[in-house]
Amino acid sequence: MNEFDGTNPILSALGDMAIVRDVTILNKGFKKHIEPLTGIHLLPEQTVIIRVTGDAAFENIKKNIDQINFLKNNSIEFNFELSTDES
Repeated sequence: MNEFDGTNPILSALGDMAIVRDVTILNKGFKKHIEPLTGIHLLPEQTVIIRVTGDAAFENIKKNIDQINFLKNNSIEFNFELSTDES
């Protein structure tokens, strides 16, 4: 599992919540993609799990995946759940 902490003092001051989500991304396509915010490589036919901290970071990643899907014919599957793990 990859971890990405998208929180920082400026975003916190603007109201960003440090909610932790486990994001699952499946690349259903045949080409590698890179999620721009985290820099994580989404290899063909592989699933990546990212533990994302912060609402703003989560929304940014979701928008990035939406853009990839728009350009690449819905080749990325995106799911998430709130993390209950305290580690």
